[in-house]
Amino acid sequence: MTNRESKAVWFRGLLALLALILIGAGILAYDAVSPAGHDASKTTSGNASEDEKKFQTKLQFVMDQLEAQSDVDGSIQAELATGEYTFDQPLVVVNPYGISPLSAVVVFTTDEPVNISVHVPGADALSDVDFTFEGYETEHIVPVYGLYADKVNTVTLTKKSKDGTAQSTTVDIETEALSDEIDNIVLRTDLVQSSRYQSGLNFMYETKAAFDVNGDFRWYLKGDYQFPTNYEFQNGHFLVMLGSAYRENPALFLEINPLGRIFKVLYTPYACHHIIEQYEGDSILVAGSKGETVEDLIYEMNTTTGEIAQTLDLKTVFQRVRAGYHEPEDPDWIHLNDIQWVQGTNDIIISSRNQSFVARISWPDGAIKWILAAHDDWSEMFQKYLLSPIGDDFEWSYNQHSPLILPDQDNNPDTMDLLVYDNGNQRPLSEEAEPYTRIVHYQIDEVNHTIRQVWQYGKELGAALYANSRGNATPVANGNLVASYCIELGKTFRVDYREIDKDSNLVWQAEACTKQKDGELIEFRVTRMPIYSQGTAEGFFPGDAINLIPAEVILQYEAQ
Repeated sequence: MTNRESKAVWFRGLLALLALILIGAGILAYDAVSPAGHDASKTTSGNASEDEKKFQTKLQFVMDQLEAQSDVDGSIQAELATGEYTFDQPLVVVNPYGISPLSAVVVFTTDEPVNISVHVPGADALSDVDFTFEGYETEHIVPVYGLYADKVNTVTLTKKSKDGTAQSTTVDIETEALSDEIDNIVLRTDLVQSSRYQSGLNFMYETKAAFDVNGDFRWYLKGDYQFPTNYEFQNGHFLVMLGSAYRENPALFLEINPLGRIFKVLYTPYACHHIIEQYEGDSILVAGSKGETVEDLIYEMNTTTGEIAQTLDLKTVFQRVRAGYHEPEDPDWIHLNDIQWVQGTNDIIISSRNQSFVARISWPDGAIKWILAAHDDWSEMFQKYLLSPIGDDFEWSYNQHSPLILPDQDNNPDTMDLLVYDNGNQRPLSEEAEPYTRIVHYQIDEVNHTIRQVWQYGKELGAALYANSRGNATPVANGNLVASYCIELGKTFRVDYREIDKDSNLVWQAEACTKQKDGELIEFRVTRMPIYSQGTAEGFFPGDAINLIPAEVILQYEAQ
């Protein structure tokens, strides 16, 4: 064994040890989280000391992880600085931060500035992962995403000089077997129209994993993390959460990349009910809880300073009791399940699951612009905000999720096109009628306060695709829609994923379930997107992660 080979083996051993420490801490920090359809009345009273103990464990886990990450970063940079690793004989570090087993970094230097491309071969062309990084460098720390589990992946790297000269090499990257949690999931797929499939991976929010067109897992996170929805960085980073989701309790937001490297840590005392929406500048809007009621707070956080700038208690905006839509004593009276910023304005679109309405309100004062909901059981002061339906085929949405503002369809600034995932489980039906879940496109005339139904998908499929909670539908780059359905079947669930084209034809379908007879697989949403984006490797080690947890919070929990 050469000196360089022995150093590489030693270095991999160091990283493996750090990874084991991190994973061990993550397992110790784990506690089960109630599903989105939880009984909030059983969680609001809680045990404060127990909640504090759980948060203290998570906080210590993050502090330990930051310290270990600093050691990993330093080791990688030191090895790069030796100049011993070349394009043809690089250093390969699998899962450097211990939480992303199907990822790696490849480390090497080149004599001249070159541009780097990565090709991770899939089972077929649609499952290949390809990416070209911007810029020309002589020192390279190349993230590799989309590896297969329990396999030696032969990855191709291509370097291209400024004069156009290109050269390729292959690197073998061996990965571990899937974790028990991920391996427990069975995925079956059917590609109906291969020419219409939108490339990318399918990111599962509850499972914290991504699978390809063939149902093979190509990325996942280990540890007690939760994915907030809606919020994605443009530089290859995203947010995960550690902490409470369903009542007023502290939580942490971690800005990470797919390798699991932390770039920033934010603290909130108000939890997060799975929604974070990008707002103006460095601000985000978060759905949270404060006081005895739950999931009825919106707060604005500055991600540069970590400060909470504004809050809005929705009890001060909407009527709390609507007969037939929730139990009056239920603290989860509104169940805020989405926020969408109307870009270019100070308005937001919000969705209430438990009262079956979508509304446009101003931020942060909460002035109502309109309410999309059936007209029954609204008190008189709210009736002027209710949209009036037009058209014979119109139907209201019920218990809906994930309203999404669509691009302008008619070049009319007075209208808004809105896509809504209509679960339908508060829908009034005759005894002989089957329940159904729809994806529906509404067009709202915001001047005349009217609404018409442009298109729907799902009613014709009846109970076969009925999802009584969770779910979403999102347009993808080629104009198709990708949707998820969490379908309850007695004691178990199955999750149906599908891509449909603009004519409502099926392009691709996947079905997920567990290996256990009564296994419970619950999924909230799916997003089809590439795992790479420009900026992924820029400033890969910008220094230590920015820790915006207030000093008094750290001291408080260290003292316990």
